Amino acid sequence: MKKIVILAQTPPPYHGQAVILSALVDAKWDWCEKKHIRLNYSENIEDVGRFSFRKVYKMIKVIHSVYKEKKSGQINIIVYPPAPARRVPFFRDVITLFFIRKWAKKTVFHFHSGGFNKIVSGFSPLEKLIARKIYGKAEAVVLSSYFQKKEVGWLKLNDAYINASGIEDEYASRKLVRNEKPIILSMGLLSEEKGVMISLSAALILKEKGFEYKWYFVGGWHTKRFEKSTKAFVINNHLSKYIEFKKPVSGNEKWNLYRNADIFCFPTHYSIEVMPIVIIEAMMMKKAIVSTKWRSINEMITNQKEGLLVKIKDPVAVAKAIEKLIEDTTLRDEIALAARNKYLRHYTLAIHQNRMENIYKNII
Repeated sequence: MKKIVILAQTPPPYHGQAVILSALVDAKWDWCEKKHIRLNYSENIEDVGRFSFRKVYKMIKVIHSVYKEKKSGQINIIVYPPAPARRVPFFRDVITLFFIRKWAKKTVFHFHSGGFNKIVSGFSPLEKLIARKIYGKAEAVVLSSYFQKKEVGWLKLNDAYINASGIEDEYASRKLVRNEKPIILSMGLLSEEKGVMISLSAALILKEKGFEYKWYFVGGWHTKRFEKSTKAFVINNHLSKYIEFKKPVSGNEKWNLYRNADIFCFPTHYSIEVMPIVIIEAMMMKKAIVSTKWRSINEMITNQKEGLLVKIKDPVAVAKAIEKLIEDTTLRDEIALAARNKYLRHYTLAIHQNRMENIYKNII
């Protein structure tokens, strides 16, 4: 039987790449033997992308685990998710891949983060040579969106497959939400690039226009410094009545927050954003979505159909979009239904896993 060794982050911590890679790990394929080696470098969301000697030790353990799999029998495919476009994780990849690629017949890269071409553009000639040597000439690459293809073209890969992310359906059939005081939900990493300050500026505009609403921000803070400045903004602008921050949640607690919301807002300009899982979650839960015309989000949402998309870093546009959905409940319902239907056509877990299985049957 063919053997596929999958090196993958799986939750916790909960973030897009870990959630999607867990779907690959959990898929039941009777035609091959799958082995999972967990890349648990980060213990929480704030730890992602940062250096520590503990991570060096874990890297050595990962390499040794792959070596043991090689000793136990031929590895037909090694699956590896290249690190986000940051320098420290990149050099971790360089060391890991230097050893493990030669222990398998084929290498498949899964790119879930974006901006990979930008970090390389800032490299020295020697670093670029190392990058092309370590990442280049893989047998295949799996991407989440068409947008990513231009970012990995410099690797000169043999085959590129597109498989949009998919998640299990947690929607419980019920009437569309219609709160007397609209509830707005923002979910995910609480950082400047994820649009938190843009959202708060939009919240201030809505407050000054006399709108009554409640806005929940749910997720882990990117840094303590950002948490402090953000909460100070809320207090200084008298937004405490409107804004509430919540710690990261999962399971039914998370789904209930989605179910009870009228509008989902995610005005991201995150530099390595590709296909935000939180948007797929909002589509699944039949929510009217406000987001940005940023990277692969344009593939996920057709503006004015499955959501309202605005320019990045534009709180006035975000406020106008939310105002439109608050005042026009018919439009809000139409967008929510269209988002749900698109999820069912493209982003279910079953669709994602079926596409993935076909990809690997073709590769092997």
